[in-house]
Formats: sequence, C-alpha cells, structure tokens
Amino acid sequence: MQPTYLTNEDPRYPEQLRLRPVGGVSEPLAVLGEPELLRLPLTALLCSRRCPGALILQAHELAQRWRETGTPVVSGFQSPVER
Repeated sequence: MQPTYLTNEDPRYPEQLRLRPVGGVSEPLAVLGEPELLRLPLTALLCSRRCPGALILQAHELAQRWRETGTPVVSGFQSPVER
C-alpha cells in the first residue's frame, strides 16, 4: 500500500493540524488507508519495543477488536505490535 500525502490545502487535511502547525508550518501528512477516517474520533497506539509477552497478547487482542468495530487507529509503526 502506497501512502497518500495530504497538504494543508487538501480538504481532507485534519483541521486540528491546520490550526496548530509544528514550528509555524503545516507539515505534509502521509496517510496509509482512507484519509476520510481522519475526520472520525481516533485512537492512538504507542508501544515499547520491549514489553512482557502478556501485554503483547493484550495489544493484539485490542487491535483485533478495533479492526472488527472499524475503530480508526493512529500509530507510529515503530514496534512489531504497532505494525
């Protein structure tokens, strides 16, 4: 899947980011998936690269639940769990 890049001129660019630019400049936003989901309430997922196995299993179960309910998730994709 290739990312879609949104600039602040794009109507799909999140209003919250447009109002609070980083360093005074709105950055282009790389989106994997449907950019329209950014208009819905979002859940952020941040994980450590090292954590107990039980927490990894809980995170996977939670991610499956979010997928089944169609909950949009924002993630940095830095750890195996986030991927």
